[in-house]
Amino acid sequence: MAARRLTSQVQLGAIRRRGMTLVEILIVMVVIALLTGTMLYGSGYFGGMQQRMAASLIVSAVRKGLSVANATGKPTRLAIDFGSSRIQLEQSASVLVIPKSKALTEEEEKQYAEEVAKKAIVESEQLVGGLRKHRPSFLPTDALGRDGDLPGRSLGTRVAVRLVQTEHDDEPILEGVGYLYFWPGGVTERAVVQLGEGDSEGLSVVVSPLTGRARIERGRVPFPEGKFGEDFSEREE
Repeated sequence: MAARRLTSQVQLGAIRRRGMTLVEILIVMVVIALLTGTMLYGSGYFGGMQQRMAASLIVSAVRKGLSVANATGKPTRLAIDFGSSRIQLEQSASVLVIPKSKALTEEEEKQYAEEVAKKAIVESEQLVGGLRKHRPSFLPTDALGRDGDLPGRSLGTRVAVRLVQTEHDDEPILEGVGYLYFWPGGVTERAVVQLGEGDSEGLSVVVSPLTGRARIERGRVPFPEGKFGEDFSEREE
């Protein structure tokens, strides 16, 4: 009797083990079917995910551009290439900020910061207003890293740049390369970058002037109205 009972328990355990294996196989088959269905009928999900990643990359590039301009004292710009869907930071060969020759007192430090801010605003207003005929040359940097041998980063194979517009653009940029400028002192310009694929709703990155705050919004957000510099008193950084 004991032997029969032991044999029955062994057989029952084997059946249970076989049952668990079948369940696991069924789960794997269901997951594969769901993934296949998503690839065939819901590929827009992956496109939307790449758009979000691209928009986040541009937001990070705006922060990096401001940081590089402040650290080096040189005007910096973000180049957004429509054809290759790539972005890269470029830096001017000329220095905007007067370097410090000695340690400054608290009062001198405050005066120095005010002078830097004033000079940056003048520089940016000249660029925005189109008053400067001879703009400084800009060279690519590795501030955003590299994709292979090229400086800068790709926005993704399923992401297209639809529009770039800043305050120095008379009309929206729809092809070629669009530029967003940064100056020492944490100064930038109002801008909007629209991303998408085909007829999708897409995403927009909106940049506030001077504060440098960039946010992501759904859809094709138009260029915000307002004059350059009006957000100067609204810094929240």
